[in-house]
Amino acid sequence: MNKFLSAKLIALYLLGALLASACLWLSHWQWERAHVSRKAAQPNQVVDFTKLSKPKDFLPPTSVGQKTRVTGTWESGRTVLFPNRAADGRTLLERESDFAQSGLWVVNFLDLKDGTSVAVVRGWIENSAQAKSVSGVADVIGVVQPSEDAPYPTTVQSKPLLTTNFLLERTNSNLRDGFIIESGSSAPYQQVIPTRSPNSSDSLRPLNMFYTFNWIFFALFVIAIWRRIILDEVSSATVSAESSKLDT
Repeated sequence: MNKFLSAKLIALYLLGALLASACLWLSHWQWERAHVSRKAAQPNQVVDFTKLSKPKDFLPPTSVGQKTRVTGTWESGRTVLFPNRAADGRTLLERESDFAQSGLWVVNFLDLKDGTSVAVVRGWIENSAQAKSVSGVADVIGVVQPSEDAPYPTTVQSKPLLTTNFLLERTNSNLRDGFIIESGSSAPYQQVIPTRSPNSSDSLRPLNMFYTFNWIFFALFVIAIWRRIILDEVSSATVSAESSKLDT
């Protein structure tokens, strides 16, 4: 039995177990991601935004369309204007060139206590001269929306897209994924109607299901390779031991 317990083989045991465990953990994680679409947003409830979008993570589909509330401090001097936008964001989903009533969405950044921030669509204006600077502490109530490059049945035709990556280039803070469309906008802003509806799908997410079984396959592959290496090492050690006996 000592031939199975050399220092080199023990290290291989640990490495194989670590790699296989990592693959199985990733499979379990993808399985949970595949089921997240079964949980629909609850638009009649107001949920703290910090529970809906975690730092350094993608916005879950369950958070889309969720009413939310968040308190923070406005980043002064940082206003981003998105042109070719209608107050009813849904009218720009499918029509590529009908911008007769288009104007601009006004986006500001709200810094949170934990050092992260969230982008807030404060409202719609006809021209950039109407945009107002903001500062100080604010308590924002609105609706959560995903980055506009996130998968969705229809695409936003306006350019540039309101995406997390685009906004990250315009702020120095640790921006959370997704954004909030503020409810109850005051003059000169007009209320923006959210583009993306709450998730109500009961189906599984097929891509994550594929990844689930993909990681199981990787785990089995790791185990097969690991077993082969162990057997080769044991066989080599046995041959060496027998050769040493013959030499003596």
